[in-house]
Amino acid sequence: METQKAIKGVNLLFLALVMVAIVFEIVVGILAALGLDVFMGKVTLQLVYSQLIFAIPAVLYFVYSGKDKKKGFEFLRFKKIRFSNILLCILIYICLTPVLNFFNAVSLLYSTNMISSVMFSVTDEVPFVVGVLIIAIVPAFLEEFTYRGIFYNTYRLGAGFGAALLSGLLFGLVHGNLNQFTYAFVLGVIFALIVEATDSIWSTMIVHALVNAMSVVTIYGLPAALRWMQTLYDTAKAENDINTMALLERFMGTDDFSLENFMGTASDTLSTADVLIMIRGYLIPAIIGGIFVFLLLRLIAKRCGRWEIMCSLFDGKRPQAPTTLEREVITYAEDGTFVAEPVYAQVPLEPQPVSRIKLITWELIAAGVVQILLMTATELLLRYGDELMALFGR
Repeated sequence: METQKAIKGVNLLFLALVMVAIVFEIVVGILAALGLDVFMGKVTLQLVYSQLIFAIPAVLYFVYSGKDKKKGFEFLRFKKIRFSNILLCILIYICLTPVLNFFNAVSLLYSTNMISSVMFSVTDEVPFVVGVLIIAIVPAFLEEFTYRGIFYNTYRLGAGFGAALLSGLLFGLVHGNLNQFTYAFVLGVIFALIVEATDSIWSTMIVHALVNAMSVVTIYGLPAALRWMQTLYDTAKAENDINTMALLERFMGTDDFSLENFMGTASDTLSTADVLIMIRGYLIPAIIGGIFVFLLLRLIAKRCGRWEIMCSLFDGKRPQAPTTLEREVITYAEDGTFVAEPVYAQVPLEPQPVSRIKLITWELIAAGVVQILLMTATELLLRYGDELMALFGR
């Protein structure tokens, strides 16, 4: 009964997260219509607020959930992790990269690439170190606290691998668009497995931060690379170096090395055939990377003594702690008497079935439907926004 109540509570939390985000967007839209667009040209501020509107309800839920501080942090799995396991988690991130590339390519078959040149304006607002903090580290901490700490650990009370799937699904849905949904869902499931292998949420916070950090490197590195290529091209043009000019034009497909042109070219030239070629190219590296991710997870779980618990995700049975049995052994003493001495032995118990609890309630269904509708609307606007604006005379 308590478990079902806890699951209903986190489902209500997800509904609250969705509704808070919607109300926030409505308020911002009204302010913009009144000429009070507080986010105009302030990408950094948008990033901070987008994290806060999801984090604050989750933190409030945790604070008022009735758990004392110590038990609460144990439930979220804020536990120590060995440095050697941190290194293994970094290896998992490296092996995970081709897997994410593959699923991102697959998502392009039915979604629009969400990489926007607007995101790159953050480089003009804050230095690289601050960018790492607000794009990589803080989101990793807050999102893992919410989706693995609260959602996954609560669902795990009444389910096995289904808990990983459902927490991953919510993690994908909250990203709000079809392109990011796919790889966020995959990431969410893998992060749940990492938490289960290490029994520490710090492990996924580290891997999550590394995934985000790669985006930060792209955001700050790509404009710098394009500026360098533009300078190289202009120098070659001034010196009438036709070979260098031709090489750069062949590489970029144009003599315009601006970020806006690069982003427009990248999004406009990808046909379905191009995407299928990308998928075929990523498939083998993704399979190899996935195999190494599994092997590393298995290694970490065995090092942490949690391999049986990992297996219980799939067989529906939770391992039981060994019990201590006491037996008396009769020995013959030197004085000719018999002496009974106690002997203790650790006896493993048979794994017991996990009691199945209903994870999906009306609160979760309502929130999921709303998010799917919003994701669909976002995709339609990305694809047909210009036509819709023309249709309504704007």
